[in-house]
Amino acid sequence: MYCVSASPLFVPILLNQCQRSVWILLEFGQRPCIPKRISKMLESLRDRFLRQDLPRQLGCLAANWARIHSFSDDADNGDIVRSLVEESKFFIEWTVPNQTPDTRTLLLDLQIQLARWELTWPQLWADPDQRSAMARQAAAWSEKILKMSGLSE
Repeated sequence: MYCVSASPLFVPILLNQCQRSVWILLEFGQRPCIPKRISKMLESLRDRFLRQDLPRQLGCLAANWARIHSFSDDADNGDIVRSLVEESKFFIEWTVPNQTPDTRTLLLDLQIQLARWELTWPQLWADPDQRSAMARQAAAWSEKILKMSGLSE
């Protein structure tokens, strides 16, 4: 299955630059904006993602959750996993409008889970037990989304 996921080297650079800009602007009470270069990269990723049919979009999301699971074994992979979390949030945002109501509900629950992880990221990643629980949850979500996609049949 082909997935449009950005390379693990590209995403942390893109998202780290983006997050720094956003947090700096928020700190000074300004409306955040994404630098034009990063915006174009995200637009390109979005276009490639949306060109796929709905089952493949869900397949890409399932693949990201599987990567979150597998990369979480190594504490040195924190930046990669965080970028996969961020990328998954984008994938959910882009695919939700085209999904069935039941799938939308599930994906929005996933979006909430991703936001919870981000809110406590430093503590979550530093604690091996919490990181392991996150990895197990990611594996379960990956399996569930893959089944929903129909690609595993």
